[in-house]
Amino acid sequence: MKDFTNVNSKFIAGDAAKKLPEILGNVPENSIVIVDPPRTGLDAKAVQAINRSLNIKNLIYISCNPSSWVRDVLRLQKHGFKLKEVQAFNMFNRTGHFEVFSYLDR
Repeated sequence: MKDFTNVNSKFIAGDAAKKLPEILGNVPENSIVIVDPPRTGLDAKAVQAINRSLNIKNLIYISCNPSSWVRDVLRLQKHGFKLKEVQAFNMFNRTGHFEVFSYLDR
């Protein structure tokens, strides 16, 4: 996994479909973006914004729904992202729910 020490961070909460297009136009080179969408996954506008921002080199995608995660990762891969690592975590004992943590780069 990539070393994420000594990283300048900015945390923004909100609807990714609305926030990402305005934010990602001004991110510095080699930026890392972390997304944790709802069960429905990333909105198509959010995926477009990520794919258009060539300064994003690393993406951490956290998902609670493997189906929407697969759909979104396939969309991202069409624009040069490569899935480097993926790990499922059972964070909700005695349920069928788990979280998928993944790391992509381009």
